[in-house]
Amino acid sequence: MGRPLLLSLLRKRGLDIPFMILFYALFGVYGIVWATLVADFLVMVISLLFFIPVWKRLIGPP
Repeated sequence: MGRPLLLSLLRKRGLDIPFMILFYALFGVYGIVWATLVADFLVMVISLLFFIPVWKRLIGPP
């Protein structure tokens, strides 16, 4: 149970559903579509934050 599980749960349960409820209240039916887009974008940013230290270790010191 590592980062992939965390990111998956964060996307679907942690961000997607709350954003759907919030965006539906704010923007109506179209808000549901935008909620998924926003949740996916935020998970992408979090994934990049997880990846940057790994990338720095892979390329090694200059």
